[in-house]
Amino acid sequence: MPTSAVILIVVVFVIMDTIIVGAVIHMATGQLREMTDAYPFRPMREPFVRREFSSMRMGITKLGGCVHLTVDRDHLHIEPAAILRWMGVRAMSVKREEIEIPATPVRSRLRRGQEVKFRNATVALPDWCVDELRKR
Repeated sequence: MPTSAVILIVVVFVIMDTIIVGAVIHMATGQLREMTDAYPFRPMREPFVRREFSSMRMGITKLGGCVHLTVDRDHLHIEPAAILRWMGVRAMSVKREEIEIPATPVRSRLRRGQEVKFRNATVALPDWCVDELRKR
């Protein structure tokens, strides 16, 4: 096989992989990007509880260690780690009044997590986070 044919095949594979990976990333972060438009980031107020590199799940997207979660008296703050920021996801602050927490904890598929709802989305948050949201 001539060298030019091998180069052409490699270039076609690289271009197709780039398109497919880009589409998967766009699909996986799409719901998060919509949420950031609905819930702009607000400053955190003392006292607050914060855990960095936490896990959460939103729809089909599981974010293992990709978010920093903070709960203060007014909001749940979700800040993306660097890898999500590179994908266009911005920080958001969800008002506590808009978060629906079931009276009976609904265990999520995320190990040590519980499901809550806001903006018609089911979100699995770590136990510590849901416990803090219930307290205040």
